[in-house]
Amino acid sequence: MKTIFLLTLILGILFSIALTSAEVQQSDIAESLSYRYPHHPFRCGYNDNCKYGETCHLVGEVCKCEPIVQLNTANQVYLIIKQIGVWQDGSRGGRTYSQYDVTIVNNGNNNIKQINIGTDNTFRLRDNSDTSLWNMVRIPNGILALPPIQQSINAHSTYTFGFIIEGAFAPNLPILKIVY
Repeated sequence: MKTIFLLTLILGILFSIALTSAEVQQSDIAESLSYRYPHHPFRCGYNDNCKYGETCHLVGEVCKCEPIVQLNTANQVYLIIKQIGVWQDGSRGGRTYSQYDVTIVNNGNNNIKQINIGTDNTFRLRDNSDTSLWNMVRIPNGILALPPIQQSINAHSTYTFGFIIEGAFAPNLPILKIVY
């Protein structure tokens, strides 16, 4: 009888831990954004602010706040993150680095004039240097934006940028704002 009670107790504890772990994983992006940005970094229109976990879509003066989605081909705009390679660099103390290409896919009917992509502590550029980032620029708060030479991303097209980061895992890259 004591054995059954102990097994039930242990299974209950393990089940509680598993549920807590799943809830934590679902909220990782929202928590990392709230840590990085004390408020949503962009106004959406004149009177609207998107909440944590939302992307601001601005068409002319019309703002629409939608939930952030890392990869969802049903969305008009999404990111495809592809790891190109992983290596350990002996000249940098044996640290592990990864190279990524990120493709911004614009399946919408409007050209993108501006896109802002958030970063958090998972986005650690090699040597903390912008030379490890190409085809995008970092603006305040570590937000990624199109460089001045890339004025837009046409409707039904893609744009690719890349970077080298410390670590072997893909960084969190939520789309914060899109101006059409």
